[in-house]
Amino acid sequence: MKHLAAMSVLAGLACPGVCGPRKPPTTQPARPSPRDFPAAKDLPARAEEPDPLVMLDGTPVKTKEDWLRRRRPELAKLVQHYMFGYSPPERPAKGTPAPTVVAEDANALGGLAAWRHLRVPLAPDPNVCKDLHLLIPNAGDGPFPVILTFGAPGAPRPQDLPASDWKDMPKDACEPPPTQPAAGETSAEYRARLNKARDRLYAQKSLHDAAAAMRRGYAIASFRHNQSSDNIYTKGIYPHYQPVTDGPLIEHPFGARHLLDWGEIAAWSWCARRMLDVIEKEKRLDGKRVAIMGGSRSGAASILTGVIDERFAAVIAWQISPFRWRQGKGPMGGPWAHWVGTAYSQFDDCRDRMPVEYTCLAAAVAPRPMLITASPTASFATPDPTAWIANGAAKAYRFLGCDVEDFKGPWAEPGLRGRGPLRMHLRAGGHGYHPDDWPAYLDFLDAQFKPRAKEKTR
Repeated sequence: MKHLAAMSVLAGLACPGVCGPRKPPTTQPARPSPRDFPAAKDLPARAEEPDPLVMLDGTPVKTKEDWLRRRRPELAKLVQHYMFGYSPPERPAKGTPAPTVVAEDANALGGLAAWRHLRVPLAPDPNVCKDLHLLIPNAGDGPFPVILTFGAPGAPRPQDLPASDWKDMPKDACEPPPTQPAAGETSAEYRARLNKARDRLYAQKSLHDAAAAMRRGYAIASFRHNQSSDNIYTKGIYPHYQPVTDGPLIEHPFGARHLLDWGEIAAWSWCARRMLDVIEKEKRLDGKRVAIMGGSRSGAASILTGVIDERFAAVIAWQISPFRWRQGKGPMGGPWAHWVGTAYSQFDDCRDRMPVEYTCLAAAVAPRPMLITASPTASFATPDPTAWIANGAAKAYRFLGCDVEDFKGPWAEPGLRGRGPLRMHLRAGGHGYHPDDWPAYLDFLDAQFKPRAKEKTR
């Protein structure tokens, strides 16, 4: 129980100078306004894509100080202003309760880790909360580097693992999901059985990944970013932080919204930053070596999180689905309008005026380490658009003196590509989990964080 005693999140213990609270992000205006940047119709049309090394007014970035003091903060604001929307101030609302312990186990994963399940309120209403799972290696004294994940491992969809599932190492095999209904089974019954089998398989894979991370000296913090309290347009955190911005109301698929309101991706990012607030108070976790990791939509959220909050030391974005908006047609966001900020609708008829793209978003992480993944056989996040993002970001990394390279095909050979703090991981499979993922993530972080690891491969 000594490790659980050390997991004193609620007691507010910190390691001064190592993992104690640090200054909040500085890229958030006190009260964002549409007047901070030009309206879409007033921006110049561009024949070329936005350059991360050119200021909005056309001034080139010439020095490292230009990047750190001017362009990077500008990009952090632009991607919020025009792409994802602004999130609230970097603190929960006044009157928000403290986190509480739901369950804990000093010998989770067969004794590899101490586990604690926390409920973290995000607003004065205690029902508006996130479930945060902490897994901390039992071997070693720490403080340990942390991988903060949107979802698994640790909190598989759609429901949390019961505490009993953390007491033993997962089995090597799991019954595969069914491929067709059983005799006499209704469609609804088959769907329920399929989902249950998928959940168990997903949970088991998550626990295998968590065990590998424990052996290699990493802690894992995971939270359920898409649990039901997250419906930001009808309930959850949204009404507790409105209005976030000044400015007019505009028509939106979810009703009238302020022009610069946040979408789902920005909401998830804000929640991740609140989870880091909790992590920084944990004595056995190294708050200066925290990597944020997510996939698909939450992959975009992980990059946005690293851009807004420089407390995150590294970013891992797997299987992100980049919307190359300037080359598209139709309403901005389309059926995914709730993912992005309301300001995107300004560009419905003038896409060539967009002053930022995913390339600029990724570039704003520089020079901190970033890994993005792709699969040639996936329906989303294939190598070409992923390389487009990475190569756009590489301009900023090279400008800052990082030894990185451009990424180009052919894409048949799997594995980690590139060098230095900007890498790309290719693997087989579709738009989801693959067994090659976590070994690559841990190898990448080994090179960046250099933890005291016990094994090199799982």
